[in-house]
Amino acid sequence: MSEIANISLKEKAEIYAFLKVVFATEPSPELLKYLQNRQVLESLQASGVDLEKKDLDISQLTALKDDYTQLFIGPAKHIALNEAIYTEVTPQFWGEDTVKMNKFIGYLNLELDEKWKRMPDHIAVEFELMQKLLEAKIKASEENDHQTVQQCTKAINNLFEEHIVKWVPQVCAQVIERAQTSFYKAIGAWTQIFIQSS
Repeated sequence: MSEIANISLKEKAEIYAFLKVVFATEPSPELLKYLQNRQVLESLQASGVDLEKKDLDISQLTALKDDYTQLFIGPAKHIALNEAIYTEVTPQFWGEDTVKMNKFIGYLNLELDEKWKRMPDHIAVEFELMQKLLEAKIKASEENDHQTVQQCTKAINNLFEEHIVKWVPQVCAQVIERAQTSFYKAIGAWTQIFIQSS
């Protein structure tokens, strides 16, 4: 776990980009190939995640797609991936926290993919925002732009403390409990470890 706590900003940005893909789209052959990379697999295993190369074999793709569907789409009760469902007194889509996230995105003047504009508090959006903020901080640091580094740091801390950490661990716990494949159990556990260690 200490390995995660000591990673660079660039590595954190890459992890958030990866998590965005994992939670936004069903598994693909490209994702499985990426995860089979020795360094990626070792990083997951070093974090205490029980995932082996056989779990990522292309022959598992249909089972992984089925698991993604039952976890996040339905038709049965699925895991909601929107912040307001977890943080509002009365869970609802487009609650007060969704409005806050929408304003935060506007304040940062970041462009979202068109499909996300209707769901600014979706887990993939929050992960993408964190990725972009980390990348902006890296760039500002390389350019010795101390003011932008401070602004990015403030926005990163706000996004993490006021949004991500307040609800993403609950999603992870549900994924671990309800996943039917070792892949999604591992993703839930690894995401939870990553968030709690940040």
